[in-house]
Amino acid sequence: MSGSSASRESRQTQALRLDDRVCPHCGRELEAEWVEFPPGLQKKYGRPGEWYYRPCTSECEKKNDQREWELARRDARVATLRERSGLSKRMKATMIRAATSTSGWTP
Repeated sequence: MSGSSASRESRQTQALRLDDRVCPHCGRELEAEWVEFPPGLQKKYGRPGEWYYRPCTSECEKKNDQREWELARRDARVATLRERSGLSKRMKATMIRAATSTSGWTP
């Protein structure tokens, strides 16, 4: 086996690891655990359960929590800016006017 194909093969092996099974902070493989849903959630989601990947260390868990908090804060900020701009209200009003003018329906 030549050196170039061997290095290509090792790169392909590394690329085949799924991102959701690898810690984004330290790169370790995460341990998976099957979590069974209660009957109500089984009906709602249409499946018996899902795999849960535990954080590898407490430091990584803290980083994950921080990242989730930052994303939630960003989403809330975007929603607030949209609300303040009034653009979504104007768009809704324009769409309602356009829909009523084509259908002949008046509120």
